[in-house]
Amino acid sequence: MRPSELLLVLTVALLAVRTSHAAVVLKLDEVGLTRAADAVVVGEVLDSRSEWDSSHNLIWTLTRVRVDDVAKGAPARGAVVTVREVGGRVGDVEARMIGAPDFVPGERVVLFLEHAPGGASFRTVALSEGKLVVSRGSDGRVVATSAARGLAFAGEAKAMWDAGPVDLEALLATVRGHAAEPRP
Repeated sequence: MRPSELLLVLTVALLAVRTSHAAVVLKLDEVGLTRAADAVVVGEVLDSRSEWDSSHNLIWTLTRVRVDDVAKGAPARGAVVTVREVGGRVGDVEARMIGAPDFVPGERVVLFLEHAPGGASFRTVALSEGKLVVSRGSDGRVVATSAARGLAFAGEAKAMWDAGPVDLEALLATVRGHAAEPRP
């Protein structure tokens, strides 16, 4: 695609997003998400709390997730990681980042995580694109379903979960395989 065509596509996408209230992110498949992530974990959401930053300009939500399985990265099974995302509610003030993931205590999730600035916590890769919800499928298998919401995608990548829930073990095997590959 020529630069002028790419500029036209991005302009149209931004105009569409402006009227639809969505965040534009690059569409990533399991390869792209795995490469962008410092860690890929399966875990259970323990709790969330929101707080102001030190300058009282931004509200952050900190979510604790107990790690049950690791497909990439350093968190150990049983560890509790903190996922830090922009937005939340403190008192009567609420701030929302369009496209950011929501977390529910008790929810099982697959998270593609990158280190947040400062390194003590993580954030999801590509906002809610980096979160999948784990559940039992109608056939009894454990599956993962995309939790992406409030996003407009640039690019044409096709993720294995775009057609619906994907077998969790197949997803983790795919992620582990890509995590072992040298970076291009």
